[in-house]
This record gives sequence, C-alpha cells and structure tokens, in this order.
Amino acid sequence: PTELGLLTNVNSLGLWNNSFMGFIPTQIGNLKKLKTLYLENNLLIGVIPTQIGFLTNIQDVRLHGNRIKGQIPTEIGNLVN
Repeated sequence: PTELGLLTNVNSLGLWNNSFMGFIPTQIGNLKKLKTLYLENNLLIGVIPTQIGFLTNIQDVRLHGNRIKGQIPTEIGNLVN
C-alpha cells in the first residue's frame, strides 16, 4: 500500500512470505533511513520502481520469489552501501 511511504523512521522492513499482491509502491523511496528491505516470496508484480534509488542507506534488498519483471532500474547504481 502507498501508506508504506509514511514510515519514514523505519530502518528495517521485513514483509516476506505473506502472499502480498500488487505493485511495489513508488512511495518506498520515502523511506530514507531504510537499511534492509525484505519483500521476497510474495505475489508482487510489475517493475522495481525507480524510487528505490532514493534509499541511500540501503544495504540489503531481497525481492526474489515474486512476479516482478522488466529491467533493474539504473537508479540502483546510485546506491553505494
């Protein structure tokens, strides 16, 4: 849900193995303090939003086991951690 973007003080988000459906919301880019993002083994579809490149503190992202398609956004190259 888009409300995930309101969790601006969260540094770890683990929502794996929950059968969540839908797209990764673009608001995920609002979670600037996020260090770990675990969304694996759900039913997510669509593409990885380019806003993931705004997660400058991110250290570990797990998206496998979903139905995500398309290219990896070039913005991921901005992430140095």
